[in-house]
Amino acid sequence: MKELVNSSCSESPSKKKKDVGKHRVSGFDPKWMETFQWLLRTSAGMVCTVCRKHLVGAARAHPFVNEPSINYRLDAVSRHEKSSSHISCIEKEQTLRTGKTLPKIVCERADIEHWALEGCFRLMYQMLRQEVPHHTNYKGFLELMEDCGCKYFEALRVDSNTNYCSHRIIDELLAIINDSVLQPLLIDLQKSRAWSILIDESTDISVTQELAICVMFLNQHSKVETTFLDMVPVTNGKGETVTDAILQLLQRHDLSMKNLRSIASDGA
Repeated sequence: MKELVNSSCSESPSKKKKDVGKHRVSGFDPKWMETFQWLLRTSAGMVCTVCRKHLVGAARAHPFVNEPSINYRLDAVSRHEKSSSHISCIEKEQTLRTGKTLPKIVCERADIEHWALEGCFRLMYQMLRQEVPHHTNYKGFLELMEDCGCKYFEALRVDSNTNYCSHRIIDELLAIINDSVLQPLLIDLQKSRAWSILIDESTDISVTQELAICVMFLNQHSKVETTFLDMVPVTNGKGETVTDAILQLLQRHDLSMKNLRSIASDGA
């Protein structure tokens, strides 16, 4: 019994070593061609049929392309599949198979992004009209619209850091909308034969004093219009400070005092 045990113990290392030798270390495996459909074995080595098609005339030598690879290892094949040049060639091949040219794909992508940005501006404009707090509710409304079927908003999520939902982006949308609404008003004021300024002092949530400035003017149809113009922060409510703020506002918007008929203020 003891001899049998010793015999089995002495044979097991050599048997284990023999079994290890049976495992494939290198050499072409035909099963790779089932996994990697682009792979082709030739007498000179392994080649990539897709890269050979789309990398014709490449400036430098590419393994699997103009130089067949003789590195018969699975990791070498996987490394080529993950390379940027191979991925680019796969995308080109898919483009050809779908019948879409690169300019057409770029144009379609640009159209989707344009619709998405236009939708953002429409949403922001409606929130402003309804006086809905935009910084806290904009992202939620955007997600709601996407859930309701506006899938083109997915184009706004470029990556984890770029999704057009940050406070900076919201402020930029507000500034663009402000310019779009303000420019027609400034043109009407510049053409008006008579206009007046209405001023009232207010304090915002950060306890900053501001001048709420509205204008009353004759439009091109000789009808009186009254509308909001701007909010101007001031350090105090003194007459000199208010006067300087108004003059700077007129200069910033290129408004002449030639047709300015009056200035009205509350409690001045």
